[in-house]
Amino acid sequence: MCLTNSPRLRERLLRVTLELADESLTVENLSWRRASVGLLVLFFEALLDHTDVGPDNLVILRSILPTQLAAITSCFEEYLVQSSDERRLSLMARLHRLRNALPNWPGE
Repeated sequence: MCLTNSPRLRERLLRVTLELADESLTVENLSWRRASVGLLVLFFEALLDHTDVGPDNLVILRSILPTQLAAITSCFEEYLVQSSDERRLSLMARLHRLRNALPNWPGE
């Protein structure tokens, strides 16, 4: 069993993800958004894990609000702008998979 399939860890990662939409946390410390990308990737990979397709994961994916998706997008954009080509390619491959799972993702 993957560590990220732990309900407690998923709950903590969800909290971090939801907190990204709080402007008071992210405006003053922009590097915090860029640094959160690793946690976001971990969170979404746990939700999209094909070995653990449960209703909890689907509910979490469907409950993420557009403002939260916009905040997550800002984190990914900042990371992409300030990363090496190798890291950009790695993240873009993951984002492509994520985009397929979240068709309502803003920015299309």
